[in-house]
Amino acid sequence: MDRFMSAPDNLGGSRPASLTIPLNQDNGKLVLVIDDSQMIRRIVQYSLAEVAIKTVPFHSGIDAINALRAGVVPVPDLVLLDIGMPHMSGYDVASLLSSKPEFKGVPIVMLSGKGRIIDRLRAKRAGAIDYITKPFEKREFVHKIFALLKLKVPDIEPTPTD
Repeated sequence: MDRFMSAPDNLGGSRPASLTIPLNQDNGKLVLVIDDSQMIRRIVQYSLAEVAIKTVPFHSGIDAINALRAGVVPVPDLVLLDIGMPHMSGYDVASLLSSKPEFKGVPIVMLSGKGRIIDRLRAKRAGAIDYITKPFEKREFVHKIFALLKLKVPDIEPTPTD
């Protein structure tokens, strides 16, 4: 991670002095959830916690990058990334992360309310390997995440909100 942390620190934001990482049950996988919407972060965290996937939420790409640089959080197994965030777009975050050797092989998935073809193409160009449009159906979302993490897909009982 040294090469990643040695990148210039000109992205703004503040380095976290101490960050409590809410790690859920352990299946050995870690997903960064980067979205400026607290509601979306909670929905994603809850959906993945139900199937024992650890999540670390960030309000912005800058906060996530600073935490990675500081070694507060390890390089994840997958990144879920909103496109429209303040200060640094999801496209920029994806481009930066995918350019780092530490992120070679780490799937970056855009999670956005934008569903146009041009948005999907921009996401691919930035380094994302997949694109999930909000709102999403929980069962399909979890199946997609499991496939990207190369895990056996769990049985998920439908809930009234599915």
